[in-house]
Amino acid sequence: TGYDSEDLRGMKVSELMGIPDPEKFQKELLEKGGFRGELIIHTRDGRQLPFDVSVFTIEDSEGDVVNAAGIGRDISEQKAAQAALSKRVWYEEGLAACSQALLTNANFDDALHEALFHLLVASRSSRAYIFENFESPEDGLCMSQTHEVCDTGIEPQIENPALQHFPYSQGFRRWCEILGRGEAISGPVAQFPEEERAILGSQGILSIIVFPITVGGRWYGFIGFDECRQEREDTEEDLRLLRTASEMIGSFVESKKFEQNLRVSEQRFRSLVENASDVIYSISPDGKFTYISPQFTESTGYDVAEFIGQPATLLLSEEQVEESEAWFNTGMPEHDEHVEGYQFKIETKNGELRWFTAHTAIIRDDSGNVIEGIGIAHDITEIKKLLESLEKTNRELVNAQAQLVQTEKMASLGQLVAGVAHEINTPIGAVNSMHNSLMRAVERLSNALKEKYPDEIGDGSDLQKYLNIIAEANRIIASGAERVTTIVRRLRSFARLDEAELKTCNIHEGLEDTLTLIHHEVKHHIDIIRDYGELPEFACYPGRMNQVFLNILNNARQAIREKGRIEIKTYLKDDLAHIEISDNGVGISKQNLKKIFDPGFTTKGVGVGTGLGLSICYQIISGHYGDIGVQSELGKGTTFTIKLPLNLDEILEARKNQK
Repeated sequence: TGYDSEDLRGMKVSELMGIPDPEKFQKELLEKGGFRGELIIHTRDGRQLPFDVSVFTIEDSEGDVVNAAGIGRDISEQKAAQAALSKRVWYEEGLAACSQALLTNANFDDALHEALFHLLVASRSSRAYIFENFESPEDGLCMSQTHEVCDTGIEPQIENPALQHFPYSQGFRRWCEILGRGEAISGPVAQFPEEERAILGSQGILSIIVFPITVGGRWYGFIGFDECRQEREDTEEDLRLLRTASEMIGSFVESKKFEQNLRVSEQRFRSLVENASDVIYSISPDGKFTYISPQFTESTGYDVAEFIGQPATLLLSEEQVEESEAWFNTGMPEHDEHVEGYQFKIETKNGELRWFTAHTAIIRDDSGNVIEGIGIAHDITEIKKLLESLEKTNRELVNAQAQLVQTEKMASLGQLVAGVAHEINTPIGAVNSMHNSLMRAVERLSNALKEKYPDEIGDGSDLQKYLNIIAEANRIIASGAERVTTIVRRLRSFARLDEAELKTCNIHEGLEDTLTLIHHEVKHHIDIIRDYGELPEFACYPGRMNQVFLNILNNARQAIREKGRIEIKTYLKDDLAHIEISDNGVGISKQNLKKIFDPGFTTKGVGVGTGLGLSICYQIISGHYGDIGVQSELGKGTTFTIKLPLNLDEILEARKNQK
């Protein structure tokens, strides 16, 4: 207390112990015989110390109180510890309430206002607020007050226009440096630099604590606590607990900014996806749809909800299901990160077939396990149609060009054949004429010899033998001349390939004309077997049909490596003339059979064939409103079957009238 025993002698107890009502205290002491409680001791230097005091009375032999004695214990440290603990609990309750507000309040501003209120109460401050940094093109880094809570009777500053755009360069460069380093600013304003005092003093601030708020590793702004009633010195414990509050605010702002950015990104992505002209989708590792964008309904007519949770293979055509299911059943193979340009067709709700090309990215977790596939499907139906139209046009151009080339070749061949036939026809005519004269002369000579030398011309005479030799020679000459005449006639018939008009003809004559042309190529190793049925004469383009026969027979000849046969069979069935040309050559594989009539396709070596012959045959038969098919087996041979209508003239006339 600073007093010695002499100083205390004669001093009233109430003065030393700060008893507010000495008479009442004395009365209670006498009645109860003692006192136990806390009193404030006034020290000599003016301090007030809390003491735990025990006082009891002393009585004489008659029971009268003659004196009082007591003992007191300084409990200043205990009281300080209790106050610090109480303050810490107060702060922690405030921090807990602040945390609860930030976690449970969905609204950003409401959450910060509620959190500031709890921090205001916990810190026993006059004003709590948040400032946010921003860059100004004119003023550089600036601060702007965004949230504020004030105690009763304290003037708010949230509407102060100066605090909505305040550059750090205008007197607060020190704050910019300290807060930017992550350190706090605190203390009585009177001790601050003059330029800071002027601005802070105008707001009635006597003491202040300011902590930086960090968001995403960057200085976002600061949280501040003003004391406007009296100056105060804050302890390290105060600063530590309030820094925790600033960190909580920073984490909250960071999470909200992240949520906002995520929400904006999601909205932007959803807007892009839902308004995209392509179908966006996601599929689970087992191949089931987890998301399909609305464009799916626009493209197919199906409701998206019908396919969510369903296998993606439900959309595919039957021939593509097996391939896709095999891919999904392997769990989206390890080596696949992207599936590029997978084309598939879908039958829409109205029965239309539409083509799509899909690009799918495989998403994996850190362990490499497939999470899902995300992809985009682009409708390529119109492109497919254009490509098919282009391919068709290209095929038609190739066929037209091939037809033109083939026609020119056949016309040249026809001219050559006609020329050769003409050159042969003149001498063979002379041979036939002279042979007839020779036959008559030999007959007359034989008769004359028989009349003049009847005894020398007998069955065994030399002269008769000579006459028999001459007769046999004449027969052979006659047969050969007739054969040559037949060949010339067929060559002249085949030579009429440039005749474009429709004619009624005997199809067997066309076959024989063509066989005559290839006779030299096949006579030594190929047997020609004819099985001609009863076919009436019918309208066709004979020159073009001869072109078909020549192409198929040449292919058959080339397919027979050594000894073989070619069989030609004709018959009437279902009012159609059937012409079958078969060979026992090498045959054609199933794979090549599918492409046998495609322009440019050939199984022959380079320089042997152009791949246009059968394509032209197909076009010629189609032009006759007929059909040409092929059956073949490797190692066993090939059969081409041609079917021709008997009334082509009527068909063409009917189509002409329709147009």
